Amino acid sequence: MDEFLSGGKLKRRDYKNRLTHSETLRIAGEHLSDNGYSLAFNNCEHFATYCATGRKKSTQVRKVVGGIVGVAFAVAAIVIRKKTTRKQEG
Repeated sequence: MDEFLSGGKLKRRDYKNRLTHSETLRIAGEHLSDNGYSLAFNNCEHFATYCATGRKKSTQVRKVVGGIVGVAFAVAAIVIRKKTTRKQEG
């Protein structure tokens, strides 16, 4: 485990609805050699969650996407406000 962590910290996630340990190991074994890594759609968190629950999800990706959407709305609001203010002044 020390070699795997390579100085990092172990993070444990508890899932409300998780598969049995034998099912988790079976899924992991079947998919270990899969190619097609994608930071947004098929990263290590997707893999771990899929092995444990049967569903591919990444809270890390969700948080990033949520942040990007929030910034986009803020920028859009600023642009709209500036255009509205210019029309009222001009």
